[in-house]
Amino acid sequence: MTQHKVMLGIPIYQNMRSQAWLPITHSIIRAVQQQLLVGISNPTDMYITLARNQICREAIEADCSHVWFVDDDTTPTSCALEILLQANKEVIGGSYNNDLDKPVAYKSLDPLEHVEFKPVAEPVAVGPVRVAAIGMGCTLISVAILKLMAHEFGDQNWFQTPYIRGTMTGDDVFFCERCDHLDIPIFLHPAVTAQHVKTKIVEPSSGTIVSW
Repeated sequence: MTQHKVMLGIPIYQNMRSQAWLPITHSIIRAVQQQLLVGISNPTDMYITLARNQICREAIEADCSHVWFVDDDTTPTSCALEILLQANKEVIGGSYNNDLDKPVAYKSLDPLEHVEFKPVAEPVAVGPVRVAAIGMGCTLISVAILKLMAHEFGDQNWFQTPYIRGTMTGDDVFFCERCDHLDIPIFLHPAVTAQHVKTKIVEPSSGTIVSW
């Protein structure tokens, strides 16, 4: 049986969303019970790309087998790590919904083109689905891939904020573009969900949500 050594990376900006801390805690407890975690990295109040890159460096230095990214404003499936590890893929994540409540998994590297998935409440016999790019809200990455990228590109910038057609896009797109360059397949597992939690700001007189 393969012995996994997983570094959990949770970039925290200002504070963790109150709706997210309990599901994330449940996920951590379950992973610890399964003896899958060897460390937790939670860089605080850093720009997201710097935080993610720091987590990757710490995982390499700790000789981990994987990095498991969980954002501080998500509610991951409690057994997410087990499911993702069992899939035995180098890059695989759950159905992570963005601010507009759309799953962040792309048919192509154009972030305007989404793949729609119906989230499932409990793990079912549904295999991973290959996609071109995926959000980092609940994603497992092999450390061997991080080492390969560092060697091939000559840097430790696994995550950056790129511009596509003059529009700033996510750091996840940059990472997935590098995967594409190296012919590394990316997968989404429909049995894992990570709802994106945001604080709603409501206009009092009309009750209309004006921002997240």
